[in-house]
Amino acid sequence: LNEKTAVLNIQKTSPEQYAQVLGLNILALYEQAGDRKLKEGNHNASRALTLYKLSNLNVHQILKRLILAGRPDLAAIHASFILSSNANNETSGFNDTEIMELSHLAIKCYLSCVERVSSKSDGSGSNNKSTNKNNSQYNRMGDNTITLQLCSDDAKIVEPNAPSGLLSFLEKNKDYDLKFVLKLLCQTGLYGAVFVASHSRKRILVALELFALSFAPK
Repeated sequence: LNEKTAVLNIQKTSPEQYAQVLGLNILALYEQAGDRKLKEGNHNASRALTLYKLSNLNVHQILKRLILAGRPDLAAIHASFILSSNANNETSGFNDTEIMELSHLAIKCYLSCVERVSSKSDGSGSNNKSTNKNNSQYNRMGDNTITLQLCSDDAKIVEPNAPSGLLSFLEKNKDYDLKFVLKLLCQTGLYGAVFVASHSRKRILVALELFALSFAPK
């Protein structure tokens, strides 16, 4: 009877509690498991992200690992989620500067996806299929992250070459510095996204001034 009771108690024990009984650092184990998943290939990044969230890593450490693993798309989505969650909380774990820097990092991650796709499309015809596959992958990542990654139809018409997640972020996020981001978008060639961002802030004149300076005679 005592043996049966002991077995039942073990079955009711959560993995975290069981690890504590054995003297294991469960947070470190989650982190190590995430690292192992990334080493197996960046196609395992989603699983690694889930494990990292259970560990004691802060958001910047998680984003760095995803970026170095070649998954800036997933890093951008995670940063967007953190910023959205932060905006809905009355008590924030970030100061205003940290929030703005995180929003800029999310945008840079989205833009790096666009640049990687563009560079592949400049190659031989054999790379075109790979390019289309990657492009659809980035858009699919965004579209599957519920409303957080859904942009308006107008935004997609104005800038069809940008991932939906980026356009959604430009429309909904209010933390990024508009002028700084508009310059980044211009440098990447996403001129339609310039108007998406400036329109969302009701500051179209800023976009027009930027274009006037860019194309003015030197």
